[in-house]
Amino acid sequence: MGITPSGTRRLLRNHRVTATVTFTGRQEDTILNRPVRRYRTGAERRAKLLDDMLLLLSLLTGSNVVRASDRKYRGFPVLPVNHNQRIYEASSQLEAALATALRTACARDWQARWAKGFHLAMLYHGSQLANTEARLLLYSSMWEFMGKKSRLPAGSTLADALPVLVKEFFFGSSRKVNHHRLLIFAGLRNQVAHYGTLMPLQASGIPPWLKNAAPVSSVIGTCYSYIELFEKLTQFLALSSLDLDVFGPGTKGGARASRSFAVEWGQLVELVNTGRVASFGP
Repeated sequence: MGITPSGTRRLLRNHRVTATVTFTGRQEDTILNRPVRRYRTGAERRAKLLDDMLLLLSLLTGSNVVRASDRKYRGFPVLPVNHNQRIYEASSQLEAALATALRTACARDWQARWAKGFHLAMLYHGSQLANTEARLLLYSSMWEFMGKKSRLPAGSTLADALPVLVKEFFFGSSRKVNHHRLLIFAGLRNQVAHYGTLMPLQASGIPPWLKNAAPVSSVIGTCYSYIELFEKLTQFLALSSLDLDVFGPGTKGGARASRSFAVEWGQLVELVNTGRVASFGP
């Protein structure tokens, strides 16, 4: 599926058929945590390996790559795009990344650790949500899920998962990550979960320099800047679990992204070092 050009036709984006797939013989079954699809008539079809490939392509390209025949299902995406970043520009690099991701996902140890990629489904469905606060809550659940699968004790929260996962997947064992420096993400999650809105900031975990800042318009802009960074890190985290090197600092050793995310990498490093990103304000 593709999208029409941006600009004046931005609000008129439609799904378009951009490729066809031909099979000979029986299709292989899914290797990821994919549910049985149910027709409106009541008939069922078990997800196939092709469904896994389309899901991964959707996470790698920022477009909802789906079958035209899936229009009969309730889960068919409303828009041809989602809230993920396009990681790979060249088709050859995208093909190599897809092969790496599938090879990693086929490993029994990987499937056992990540419940057959349940976090990938969480990222995909979260990226379909139009509301920023709703995405924040679902993405936070993905971090908590991955944290528990990384041997954090029962009852661990987003604040507990953040330093563990950031260290493992973005920096490696050589870097110490202080959980206090990443609390702003947990604080914003707590604010939305407990109060249903970002303002006024009252939840635990929000640093005083943000909670007491003024004017309100500047504070809201700062909050959304951190949420946008958190969304990108959530996508990068899921892809890093598939041995894909999004930032390219050399820590993963897998297929590197063709796009440069040096800005996001610098923001993450600054956050880990100081607890805030100066360019976000206020």
